[in-house]
Amino acid sequence: MYRKRNLPPGPSPFPLFGNVLQIKRGKMVKSLLEFGKKYGPVYTLYFGHNPVIVLCGYKAIKESLIDRAEEFSGRGKIPTFDQYFQGFGIVFSNGENWKQLRRFSLTTLRNFWNGKEEHRRIQEEAQFMVSEIRSYK
Repeated sequence: MYRKRNLPPGPSPFPLFGNVLQIKRGKMVKSLLEFGKKYGPVYTLYFGHNPVIVLCGYKAIKESLIDRAEEFSGRGKIPTFDQYFQGFGIVFSNGENWKQLRRFSLTTLRNFWNGKEEHRRIQEEAQFMVSEIRSYK
């Protein structure tokens, strides 16, 4: 169920839940720091079946995000979102697809705001969105 796959050390996960139950409720930062003291500045936690690499401390964060930025860039895969959004949408896309969507969105928004009487356009769009939402009842 939980294969180590060359991942950094970390606490043993529970079936189905992973390490979620080992994080103290309302004290997430404290729990993560305690794991860091025990397992080192880079360790693995599981949220459900998904492994998450945790970086704890300035040196680990700097090395991964600045010194080795290309290896650590991008977002992790979340199967539920991948299935639903199919790689589209600025929030859930990644890589080249994300760059194209971002460029398109910024251009569109810039063009939208350069027009006059923006409040009327916003009202019109909001009314359209409300009517669309109501149609799904």
